[in-house]
Amino acid sequence: MLIRWANRLTGDPEAARDIVQKVALAMWEYRRFQDEEHFKKWSIQKVRWFSIDYVRTRKRERNLIARDADVNGLTEGPTQERDQAISELREAIAFLPERQRNVAVRYYVQDQSVREIARDLDIEEATVRSLLRHARSALARRLGGGG
Repeated sequence: MLIRWANRLTGDPEAARDIVQKVALAMWEYRRFQDEEHFKKWSIQKVRWFSIDYVRTRKRERNLIARDADVNGLTEGPTQERDQAISELREAIAFLPERQRNVAVRYYVQDQSVREIARDLDIEEATVRSLLRHARSALARRLGGGG
């Protein structure tokens, strides 16, 4: 039942098996189930959470690949234009308030998830999302993209 649920959420049978193994490990570590119904609900929810993490990670990986393709396309263009764009972006990032800059660099450059950033900085995930939103708006205004 759990493997089918994970497979349905991820669309990847191999990942589904890995996710159910993670749930089994978490179940072993948790070991405080009140009754069978509690265990069933907990395990289904845990499969859902691990599946969502898997899908988000895959999406992030696809975005990185696409970003790499864009960067490679950019490097084939005129070097002066590329250098100017990079310089403007660095300057715009430098003008961000420290908290926004720290969160934006972790998210976009170091490819950390919102959850990882929140954990590392000991702040709420909602705060990380808010800081990212403000950083994107500030960069768009600074670079002339509106926002």
